[in-house]
Amino acid sequence: MKISNQSQLPQRGYVVLLTILSISLTVIAFALTAFRETRQAHRVQSTTQVKQDYRQKERAFLRSLVDVTPNSIMNGMMPGASNNAANFDWPTIFQQALNQAQTDQALTDADRLNLSINANIISSNTGDATYTPMGLISSPDGSTNFVLDDSSPNLAGLTLPPSLSYLNGANLRTTTHPIISFDKVLSGTTNLYSTMPYPEISFGYTQQGSTFIAKRNWWAFTVNFGANNLVNTGIAPRPKTYLLSIYEVPNQLAISSAGSTTSLGQFGDGSNWTTNISVSGNIFAETAQVENTNLVNSPISSRKGITLGPNAPSTQSIGGLAERRDLRATTTTNAFFPFSSSSDSGLVSFTPINRGVAYFDYFTANTSEGLPNTANPDTLDSPNPVITQTIGQTGWDKYSIGATQTAMRVEVGGVALNSQLPTRLFISAQSNGGTTTVRQRCERGTSPTSWWRARGQSEIVNDGSQNWDLTPSGDEWFVQTRTLPNGRPCLTLDLEVLPAFLARAGLGGVDVNNSIWIGPNHTTTESDAIGIPPSASNFPSTNNDMSLIITGSNDLSQFTNGLSIITPMRIYFDDNFNDVPATPPAGSGITGIWFPPTSIYAPEKRFGLQTTPGQIQVQGQIGLLPANNGSQITNPLDFRDGGTDNLNPTAIQANLTSIQQIEDLPPINALSWLTVIEEIRP
Repeated sequence: MKISNQSQLPQRGYVVLLTILSISLTVIAFALTAFRETRQAHRVQSTTQVKQDYRQKERAFLRSLVDVTPNSIMNGMMPGASNNAANFDWPTIFQQALNQAQTDQALTDADRLNLSINANIISSNTGDATYTPMGLISSPDGSTNFVLDDSSPNLAGLTLPPSLSYLNGANLRTTTHPIISFDKVLSGTTNLYSTMPYPEISFGYTQQGSTFIAKRNWWAFTVNFGANNLVNTGIAPRPKTYLLSIYEVPNQLAISSAGSTTSLGQFGDGSNWTTNISVSGNIFAETAQVENTNLVNSPISSRKGITLGPNAPSTQSIGGLAERRDLRATTTTNAFFPFSSSSDSGLVSFTPINRGVAYFDYFTANTSEGLPNTANPDTLDSPNPVITQTIGQTGWDKYSIGATQTAMRVEVGGVALNSQLPTRLFISAQSNGGTTTVRQRCERGTSPTSWWRARGQSEIVNDGSQNWDLTPSGDEWFVQTRTLPNGRPCLTLDLEVLPAFLARAGLGGVDVNNSIWIGPNHTTTESDAIGIPPSASNFPSTNNDMSLIITGSNDLSQFTNGLSIITPMRIYFDDNFNDVPATPPAGSGITGIWFPPTSIYAPEKRFGLQTTPGQIQVQGQIGLLPANNGSQITNPLDFRDGGTDNLNPTAIQANLTSIQQIEDLPPINALSWLTVIEEIRP
């Protein structure tokens, strides 16, 4: 008998069906989980990508700000800038930086065209938006300003640099406009500069962890990239507060070269530096060419690059950026690779304030000071430097041309009919503790023994009613005329006679009259029977050009506040210069031998007037401005003899060091700007 169970067949089918359904649901569950996780991963990736996009946009904006801000400050110091003040305020600066960084779009229409991408394509980059300073940038103190400026007190939760204050009650618009001015000083002092920590950057102007001499202008601001696009992205931005600093840095290195390509390690005749050349301080060069690293042991920083000379040993290397950073990361000290560029740090720029040969010439600047009145040549126009209508109270010419910063001026207002030998001078000096400028017209007498004598009008800038108490006799004048054996006409500056001359004339002493400009007033048109207007100095100088002889310069111990001399003429040193120690300033803490700080700015210098070449010994710092030809290689130690005009490397001895303390800064210095942006956190 056969028995069959028909009811099991559909039951098995149900089992199979349920199994299939269970597996399907499991697969679907896995798929949904995978989909959800993938979607979440895409969302996270999208958020991460947008945040990365914001970081890149922010970084590009900050890099642009490093470039835009100094240029805007310079332009704001030009005459007439205040007539268009909105062109130089913070909103405009921030907008220019945003535009330069191209923050609005990941790809502009021009970029798409270059990449052959359809212009009608829809971008999926939700970070693309129109970025404006309003809503994106704010002041950390919550005010309506865009920045916290360097006159602000410390803000709770933020560590800010020391504040600056303003001389003479100046009311500068620093919260609306970035301003750099000679009126800004460290609060509680009258000092333009102070010793401060060097910032933690990869640019080796000086040693990491050490100090340098500068004035720090700073502005703090908060950036909130993505805040104006929150509705589209749904991504909450993270505000960041940054500190923008512009350090005003007076030249203080052993060698500072602001132009051309500077050759380090060789003289101009191709001979190498010898053991007579000692450079123990840092070196800066716009572009540096190292002839032999064994001859140059000091750290070198550059703005446009450092290369090895064509004759450098093949085994030498100046190191690449990766090598420098690796050394910096692994070293246990603050030392770093001895060759660095300002481009090594992304948010750093170094800008020498460089006017070239114009730095030496007072009458290159925008000024009518010293020009005779066209209606009456014996009456002189009042000094009127065009520094008005600027954003701050220091005009660009006053700031960038050393000749305009001197306390004294000796203007050659007339020369002989047949040469550039001076016949007329205008002398300006400080009196009443430096509060009054006295200006006297002086002419050569009818006989060689009378030399210079006062004549006619004297001009008082501030009180209008004072004359020199007496006219010194010929042998008491600190300036005289002289003709070199080769026929070159000269003025002599006798620094030994100057202090007594100022005292006899009732003027201020060398404590306030501690900087002098001497040169031709080549803007005047005045002439008479004994003279004609002088010509501007040429560079390079010709034998027909007027030159300056510095004498009586061995002992400058009376110049306890230092001495600066600036001229567009060739200089001849006819004596040792600053070779006698002086008493250090009270309270300076200086012990041992100290010499008054001095600076000499001239396009050409010659050492000695004797026909037999002598030894040339230099101790201190060397600074170079660019030659007319920007591609020309300059050699900082090519000191030439004045008698023969020849270079004799074996006769040159130099001991070059960096300035370490404020008391060693001369009255006038060439300046550079070090711009740094860094994030600050509570």
